[in-house]
Amino acid sequence: MVNNTYRSLKAEAKRQRIFFGRQKYSFCCSDNVPDDHKEKFDIVLGLGRTQYETYAFTPNSDTLGKPWQLENKLRASRLVHDAVTCRKENRNEPGWRYEFEHKVFERFKIEVAW
Repeated sequence: MVNNTYRSLKAEAKRQRIFFGRQKYSFCCSDNVPDDHKEKFDIVLGLGRTQYETYAFTPNSDTLGKPWQLENKLRASRLVHDAVTCRKENRNEPGWRYEFEHKVFERFKIEVAW
């Protein structure tokens, strides 16, 4: 049964011309990242290594127009507190989504023009 499902999905992917590259990207060895994407890949890896304790927003010329940036760390603390509460209450995924989606995307909705 599993093999038949896999085969049918593989055949459907082929019909839809969906192909997956064999080369995998690894944060341990970023030598296999294409040159066009290397800079962005390194930025994303750097963001992933950001620690809460050492994060500090550095004001710049845009800060006056974006005062909420100074509150990023406080907002992160609130999200952590809410996550702990959800975990203690054993909430399922819809419960987590209901609790967090509007908080996480709040700034995104304001900053991005639709």
